[in-house]
Amino acid sequence: MKVIWFQSLEIVHHYEDGQDKFDDQSPKFQGRTELVKDAITRGNVTLRIWNITASDQGHYKCHFDDGLYQEEAGIELLVSEHCLQDLPWVLYMNGIIIVTSAFEIIIAICHLWMMQTCEDL
Repeated sequence: MKVIWFQSLEIVHHYEDGQDKFDDQSPKFQGRTELVKDAITRGNVTLRIWNITASDQGHYKCHFDDGLYQEEAGIELLVSEHCLQDLPWVLYMNGIIIVTSAFEIIIAICHLWMMQTCEDL
């Protein structure tokens, strides 16, 4: 199985054959991402990004390929620098990939989940 999250032409996170692949990850995202692996078998490919900045705003795509099916879902991330001081904020967005065949329906949910404090902006 392969899951690749990307923004424009930059690879945000690459997971393939049970391992994270960091050699092709954009330097902009190095050390700031994690694919939550405990939910992958349920079709949930949650990506966590830390230390969010205004430059992280934009369109993200999640590419899913399990050898039989491949699909993509897109998500628009809006980053607001206006928030209450010292309170954490959480941005949670998702896109749903639905793949159908004659005998089954596979749903892979692509989540983009971020938590950041105002102090870190």
